[in-house]
Amino acid sequence: MRHILVISSLCILSVALVSGSAFAVPVYLKPESRFATGNQARAKLESKTTRVQIQRWFRVQTKDKVYGWIAEDHALTALKLVEEARLNADVPARTSANLESEVARSVLKKSTSALVLELSGSWARIQPLPASESPQAWVPSEQLTPTVSLTSAQRAFVYEPSTLRLEATSASRELTHVDAGVYVRVLRFKGEWIEVQTGRSQGYIPRANVWTAGDLGEDGVRAAVALAPLRSEPLPYADLMRSLSFSSTLNRRAISTLRWGLSNTREQGEVWWPMNDSSSQEVASLETQERTSTLSEKITTAQLFARKIYDMARSRVVPGLRFCAAQGIFRTIDGETWTKIPLFRNENYPIAVAKSGAIFIGPYVSEDHGETFQQWIKWDSLVSSLTKTKYDVSAQNLKIVEVHPDDASGKRVTLRLNVGLDEPIKVGTDDQGSSWRTF
Repeated sequence: MRHILVISSLCILSVALVSGSAFAVPVYLKPESRFATGNQARAKLESKTTRVQIQRWFRVQTKDKVYGWIAEDHALTALKLVEEARLNADVPARTSANLESEVARSVLKKSTSALVLELSGSWARIQPLPASESPQAWVPSEQLTPTVSLTSAQRAFVYEPSTLRLEATSASRELTHVDAGVYVRVLRFKGEWIEVQTGRSQGYIPRANVWTAGDLGEDGVRAAVALAPLRSEPLPYADLMRSLSFSSTLNRRAISTLRWGLSNTREQGEVWWPMNDSSSQEVASLETQERTSTLSEKITTAQLFARKIYDMARSRVVPGLRFCAAQGIFRTIDGETWTKIPLFRNENYPIAVAKSGAIFIGPYVSEDHGETFQQWIKWDSLVSSLTKTKYDVSAQNLKIVEVHPDDASGKRVTLRLNVGLDEPIKVGTDDQGSSWRTF
């Protein structure tokens, strides 16, 4: 009965939302966000835009000949691994990473060499050389060509978990473990090994476990974040074709630039929105020439309701934002299309939302409307509190049946737990999982 009532309410909300959002566009916490946090009227966003940003997208081909788009924020390019580059065009020297920022009096000339000091999205902060003649400036990263040299000081990207060793041999003493997705500084190459510095440690890791600027070249692209989304179009809300691993080899085929506006809304505060949300003729031409994968992690409301619904909840802060557990956790902002959150795989968890907007999905919580999740339950603390009672439990046989935030902030939470008895037991926390009490 509970699920029938929830679904009926959701359908009513969905119809109301869709009928009133014909001219709405999705909005995001930041341009590199993977999920939207709501919809806003385009005309309203345009009138309140205070800043314009750019974001590049790369059209890539995977090793198994699937074509798609990856945002530069999620991509590894040679520019992220070198310390020196040259300008490939005359460039205004801007004072910040913003298309509408103040432009310095001087214009940086084509072929000027520069040190790459910082990368922010699709912008780079550079120090033109010689340093005594020009101040630091921000330029779009597309106007920089990396100086690729294996002999120059540079960084490397570790795409396979590695063991840092004292000497360039697998029999040498282990110093520390280097996770995949870490940038390290290159010191020198020694045969099949590379000497690197990571944090305070210095040693050797296998050359085959890293990407360098020389490996990528000017046109090479790799995934720079775990589960980087490959999308069907150069838009953050385009269909997800697959999630890329660090070891994915990609061949760049084209580039598209998306303009973002920063607007201050009454409902959600500052949000980013994609200003040019249609594909270019070049993209359309590529789509007609290349076959693309149909692998998608989006389903319609009808497809969702064809599954067995475990639980459902809506945000109290973001209009239209809802979550559903149905052989995996799905989210929607329009009531029509539901996107699966990869973190939860095919698991079902109870869902609840605090008045502050904090989203609880089983042992995970999100403070940014479902953009990211962290585990809030400290299992050792919970099991320890239960072992002091009559219950003989371990973390492996605990199952969360219900989660209920008891205050607006989401710090006080009550759980109903299945511990193998006829009836679930109830526990509570006043500090979001650091300590527990039983009822």
